[in-house]
Amino acid sequence: LANNQIRNNIIVNTRKGFSFYNYASCSGLKNTVIEHNTVINTWDESIRILSGNHYGSVFRNNIFYPRQGKVMTFESPGNTKLTNNLFYFPGGSSSGQFSWNGTTYDFNSWSQVSANISGNLWQDPQFVDRLGLSAESKRLISGSLAIDRAVSTNVLQDFWQNVRPVDGNLDGVVNSDIGA
Repeated sequence: LANNQIRNNIIVNTRKGFSFYNYASCSGLKNTVIEHNTVINTWDESIRILSGNHYGSVFRNNIFYPRQGKVMTFESPGNTKLTNNLFYFPGGSSSGQFSWNGTTYDFNSWSQVSANISGNLWQDPQFVDRLGLSAESKRLISGSLAIDRAVSTNVLQDFWQNVRPVDGNLDGVVNSDIGA
């Protein structure tokens, strides 16, 4: 995958959220931006990126919430950046949820592994209805820590075509929400 932009999607009840399998030599995530997506109730990992020639890519402002399996497996991440994403797992424990470059971590340990990992949260996103199938059920409720926590991007509308950014938590600061 090279020079792709994947944004403003709600991905519900799939085996995996975002996956990359290295089927050809020299393939990898290259200059790919994955931003403002909500990936929820995956059976396996929300992110599964196997070995490859990965460079220049970024995952930012996404919500990743599997129902089982791990939150993430990322082999040979290269200089891929993960910033201002919200991760969570049913029950709240982050133990063993992150496999990074062949080593398994909890959220806090994983957050310290690389300078390319920053601003991420481990917190229940607080959806209207986590188990619901409609897009409306994946809206954030008032008080969610995902509100106004995104890094600035050029994404000017959310999944529902509402303008971004706005002061969603009414603290006087205009910022986008994490997720679709």
